Amino acid sequence: MQLDVLRQVKKPRLVACDTMNLWITIKKQALLKLLKKIDVLLLNDEEARMLADTTSLAKAAEILRKAGIPRLIIKKGEHGSMMFGPEGSFIAPALPLPVVKDPTGAGDSFAGGMLGWLATKPLTEENWRKAMLIG
Repeated sequence: MQLDVLRQVKKPRLVACDTMNLWITIKKQALLKLLKKIDVLLLNDEEARMLADTTSLAKAAEILRKAGIPRLIIKKGEHGSMMFGPEGSFIAPALPLPVVKDPTGAGDSFAGGMLGWLATKPLTEENWRKAMLIG
């Protein structure tokens, strides 16, 4: 379905994909086909390891980038996020909170904040890094 939607968009400025373990498990081949057409992949650390079939997060990033994903953002919950792209890597810390009541949707909120901010900016390395901090 995502490929069908993507085909309908003429000259997209940025194509982002945020996947989840369900699609990695049941539709991995279709997902891999989609990933060849995106600009940035967002996923959590568990999903990165699952998609790359490795236990090492650094190795997962290397495998996914070599597979043709131009920019990879790995969400690590309370430990922040990591970005791997053409200009190298960047680690953004998370704001430490004394109490977390329910983290449901936190990764989606991060992605929305980050991509929403980027929507109004040039896609420079500096702005990608700022977007991660804003997210």
